[in-house]
Amino acid sequence: MKLTRGFVSRGWLLYRKHTTVVSILAVIAFVLVANIGYLCVTNPDPLVSRSGLPVQNGSLLVKLPFAGGNSIEGNDGITKQALGVQAAHQVFSGKLPLWNYYEGVGAPLLGETQSAALSPFTLLLTLPYGFLINELVLEMLAGIGMYLFIRYLNAGVRKRIDNAVAITAGCLY
Repeated sequence: MKLTRGFVSRGWLLYRKHTTVVSILAVIAFVLVANIGYLCVTNPDPLVSRSGLPVQNGSLLVKLPFAGGNSIEGNDGITKQALGVQAAHQVFSGKLPLWNYYEGVGAPLLGETQSAALSPFTLLLTLPYGFLINELVLEMLAGIGMYLFIRYLNAGVRKRIDNAVAITAGCLY
């Protein structure tokens, strides 16, 4: 790889294409395996844990022996899910999600960042377990982005960094 005027040539992503694809699949598999424990121990629906309503439809909410909730996300089931679902429903009805009609006399929906109204992943919130799917997709994209960033940095150094280091960085990020 040649350095030209401070920028790395574009060959960093294309060299050994099969290695890149297998490495990205490894990062995706790691994210899925890391979240299996979360899926097996607790009910991932934040509305169950945040609403205070009794569990219905035979779904089981396991009380863990240690303190804490089933997520460290402070906005799950409160603002992120409520505003995101409202924005997604407005998009699916063919309207631009400009205004939240259900908050007092109304509040801007597109103008605030918590709804993520124009994010394509917000549409996933309308699916069953959509909040979990949304979080998994964002974790996968963050891991893949870190992997590609380490590979990009690797193209600019003379001493090669092993591909396993980039995979590990993507998994840990």
